[in-house]
Amino acid sequence: MSESQIKNSRQGIYQGFYVYMMLLLVNVIGDYFFEGPLFSSAFVFWAGIIASSGWAFILDLKDKRRQKKAP
Repeated sequence: MSESQIKNSRQGIYQGFYVYMMLLLVNVIGDYFFEGPLFSSAFVFWAGIIASSGWAFILDLKDKRRQKKAP
């Protein structure tokens, strides 16, 4: 992996972590007020994985486009 791919992967991991934390917060609030979580654990898991991988993929695409435009 190149340095930019490593950087993008780390940023994707951070974004995935934030998605996990936000969804877990919503679940805790939902559990407290509505007597049950709003999202299933499978949904929370896959949302974090997709957010992490998707963000890293988007950043990699942006880097590739920048490299093609550069002389």
